Amino acid sequence: MGGNIEMKSNCMPKPGDDMMVVFGYRNKPENGQQNLNGTVAILFNDKEFANNNFVLAESRAYNSEKKADLKSLLTTAYLPIKKNNEPVYYASLNNIQINADEKILLSDKAKDFKSNESWRFENLKQGEERFLFMHFKTTPEMLKDTNAVVRITAVFIPDNPLVEKEFFNMELQIVASHDPNKMVLRKSRMNYRFTGKNRELTYKVRFQNTGKGPAKKIDVGVLISEVFDQQTIKITKTKPEVVNCDSAYVNQSCIKTIKGTDSVHFVFNNIYLPGTQQKGINDADSTQGFVEYKIKFKEKPKKLPIKSGAAIVFDKNEPIYTNRAVGRFKMGLSPGIILGYGFPFETDNKNYLNSKNVVIGASLAPYAP
Repeated sequence: MGGNIEMKSNCMPKPGDDMMVVFGYRNKPENGQQNLNGTVAILFNDKEFANNNFVLAESRAYNSEKKADLKSLLTTAYLPIKKNNEPVYYASLNNIQINADEKILLSDKAKDFKSNESWRFENLKQGEERFLFMHFKTTPEMLKDTNAVVRITAVFIPDNPLVEKEFFNMELQIVASHDPNKMVLRKSRMNYRFTGKNRELTYKVRFQNTGKGPAKKIDVGVLISEVFDQQTIKITKTKPEVVNCDSAYVNQSCIKTIKGTDSVHFVFNNIYLPGTQQKGINDADSTQGFVEYKIKFKEKPKKLPIKSGAAIVFDKNEPIYTNRAVGRFKMGLSPGIILGYGFPFETDNKNYLNSKNVVIGASLAPYAP
């Protein structure tokens, strides 16, 4: 646990299945407080999706935490937001830890979610760690788009104003089956009106070493659609955490980006990723990794699905092919005005020049005409 809070799930959500989440929180020594009181909370069910994705069936607390009301804190608690212009690659598979830099109201964060639960904690000693266990049921109505990403956000709100508030995002990809090698496009349903040359899409390719030994080199090859500008590719996060090979010293773990005509390869060099069948390896999370990148369009694309896929090569083994990540445009209603003017083909009046047709109307189309 790097900060005051962290979450882990036992699987990616699958419609109709159960999912367990462990929520850990602590009073880290850097807080400089011998005892802490406060509130911890989770936010779930993104408003981005029409249906609820989760039902919190049960929560278990073992340190006298009591259910609390988050509403009273929504307009008084501030949360940190970090802005960093340097390319920092994170080591976590599903989670993003954010430290303090700029602040926003908790209410601004909570408005993105339909559901929340909170607990009151007391007498959290310096260095002490506590855990909440949550049993989520993923609803059958959960969005069955296996390219979609849903979020559960944890919040840490100490009573002492000298201690930073903190939040932790856990991003979960909806799956049809529990395949560890997946490609996902965040926000795969796009509004065509607001999609132009400067629109940036975020892709993530996850992988897992299922072998009997560690992998030292992993080549993640991605098929790039012709609508994208490869020069705009930017790596945002990786696991394992590595530097760019251009700035690495000899034999340092690093990642290299190799661009082709219609593909790009993200190559991890000099790493150590254990295998699930390797002796002494009991933590499945340590055998998993990912690369996440952003890319922009060359120009405003046509109203067609945007498809991409990946092939993953561990050392010198045969490639493992992922699913196809597909981006689609939402159907909408674009209003239009119809104006027409002309002469009739036939008329009882032989004076055609005096016979005119004027048409005025309106239209609704699924896309802008």
